[in-house]
Amino acid sequence: MKEAVIILGHGSRREEANQEVAQLVSMLRARKPQLEIMAAYAEFAQPALESAIELLVQKGFEYITVVPLFLTVGNHLNQ
Repeated sequence: MKEAVIILGHGSRREEANQEVAQLVSMLRARKPQLEIMAAYAEFAQPALESAIELLVQKGFEYITVVPLFLTVGNHLNQ
């Protein structure tokens, strides 16, 4: 069975916050090269969760785990 993991970030208008999620995904890929791992976002950034799931299904992935990651500093915390 083909497995994939989506790391779901909140998404931000601040590109630095989105890059934090992308960096984490890169680190996870380096540790688990046999696993398809990608980032997706709930809002403000792309790909959206729905698009990421559709892409993985089109690639033949049968089991997709979504891991919520809401650890980046949003605008309301960055003051």
